[in-house]
Amino acid sequence: MVQKRVLMAIDKYSQDVMGNNMPFGGKVVVLGGDFLQTLPVVPFGSNAEIIDCCVKKSYIWKEFKKLRLTTITKSEGQIKFNKWLLSIGNGELVDVEIPKKHVES
Repeated sequence: MVQKRVLMAIDKYSQDVMGNNMPFGGKVVVLGGDFLQTLPVVPFGSNAEIIDCCVKKSYIWKEFKKLRLTTITKSEGQIKFNKWLLSIGNGELVDVEIPKKHVES
């Protein structure tokens, strides 16, 4: 996931280029990602420093319209597997053992 300072720099640069003080110089910006997957990398950073670098902690975050995808279409026919993945992402499973049928070697 991109650090908030990168998004803020893009915002300021866009404002300068467009000569417009609206967020991102008045241009539409589309972001995509899964906040359950990857936090920003902060070498030797504490948990608090890592969380503070997240895009969601940026002043610009409130300007985005958030959409939530509710169906994993890539594995639509694998309901049990989908629920297992979501329980890991939601922190409901601490110790995870990956079934052999889901591991490719």
